[in-house]
Amino acid sequence: MTVRAGLGIPAPRSREPFEVSVLDLPGCVATGPEEALALAAVPAAIDRYLAIADAGGVGSPPRPAGQIVVVEHFEGSWDGTYEVSAFFVADAEPVTERDVAFTRAMLAATRTHLLEAANRAARWRPGERSVGEVLHHVASAEWFYGARLEEDPEAVRASGFGGEFDPKQRLELVRAWAIERIAGLPALGALERTHRSERWTARKVIRRYIYHEIDHVSELESRSDRAMPS
Repeated sequence: MTVRAGLGIPAPRSREPFEVSVLDLPGCVATGPEEALALAAVPAAIDRYLAIADAGGVGSPPRPAGQIVVVEHFEGSWDGTYEVSAFFVADAEPVTERDVAFTRAMLAATRTHLLEAANRAARWRPGERSVGEVLHHVASAEWFYGARLEEDPEAVRASGFGGEFDPKQRLELVRAWAIERIAGLPALGALERTHRSERWTARKVIRRYIYHEIDHVSELESRSDRAMPS
């Protein structure tokens, strides 16, 4: 048996890490400053992903096991100042109703973990985002992803929640909107949009939704392990 993976290589001069996506677990991603370190982090990323799914009562796919095999490479590039993120062959597969149910359950689990981690996180250090800024960013990214399949995604984003600055309220508003969008993804079939040289499909949207929130759960949980400042 093998663990099928897609490798995302950062664009030249990028500060982003290498990303290894476990293709049979949507949104399960390991990162590292070098390809070898990102690959070495895959088992821990799988453990983390399935622990969140199990804690949330999510019916997750079978655990991938065996040698990690990179079946696709994506080399990042720039469109002006925008770094284009990875697109894999699996992203072209239409989303099913089963995928929708899994995504909703997984996002409910990640949101519980995110808010719990936010409540435990220590105050920020110089140069580090506050907890509120992290939560605001998570909501904004979710809004960004949800608009990617529109002909004019920036118009959709501009029509929504820009005036809501309370981070937890913003999270709730954007999540309710995102769940509506996710419910409609099977009807889009193989629809693909390209914005700023970046390819988007329904499956890529749900992959990014899940990965991004898990990434920031990990960020906040790492801060909860610190001693609280006096």
